[in-house]
Amino acid sequence: MIKNPPDDYVTYSSSISVEGEVKEGVTVLINGVNAYIKDDLTFKTEVLLNPGKNLIEITAIYNGQKMVLTRKILLKASFADIKKDFWAKEQIEILGTLGIIDPKEQREFNPEGRITKTEFAMWLVRAREILLPEVREDVAKDVPRDYWGAAYIKAVLDLGLMSLNPDGTFGPDKGLTEEEAIRSLKRFDML
Repeated sequence: MIKNPPDDYVTYSSSISVEGEVKEGVTVLINGVNAYIKDDLTFKTEVLLNPGKNLIEITAIYNGQKMVLTRKILLKASFADIKKDFWAKEQIEILGTLGIIDPKEQREFNPEGRITKTEFAMWLVRAREILLPEVREDVAKDVPRDYWGAAYIKAVLDLGLMSLNPDGTFGPDKGLTEEEAIRSLKRFDML
C-alpha cells in the first residue's frame, strides 16, 4: 500500500512525499486529511515536517474497517556552511535537530565564529530542558530584564552553571572563553 516513505527515515528536506496505491473504494487519510486518490488508484501527498522527530499517520478506510500505519521521520538540521568532512558536522547537526542550537542567517552555523556567553547559556538551558524563570529585574549590570537572553542567563546563574564577573557584569555579547566553557560544562554534568 505505502511506497514512500519508509519507516525510520532520515531527511534534510522540510517536506516528504507520502505515496502509495489502494484498491477501489478505499479512503486514505494522511495525518487526518483526505488524500486525493487518482484514477489509477495511486495517491501522493506532500507532508511538511518539523525539525526533529515527526510521526506521519496513514489511515486507510474500507467498508467501515480502519487500518492505521505510521511512519517515523527525522528531519535533521543542516547548516549551509558545514562541509561534509568538517570534524564536528554530525555533532552540530544533532544539536540543531534537537533544537539546542539555532542556525544563524541563511541556515549557517559559522563554525569558525565565536560563541557568545548568551548563546552558550541558551544551549545549556535547552539541553537540560530547564524551565525559564520569570525575569522581574535586571539580571546583571549589563543584562537588562528585557534583553532577549535575560531568562537564559538568569537560569544558568541561578543554577550556578555560569557566574557574574567580579564587577557584577555578565558580558552577554562577549565571546565565551574555553576556560568558561569547561567550567560550565563540568557544573552542567553534575546537574
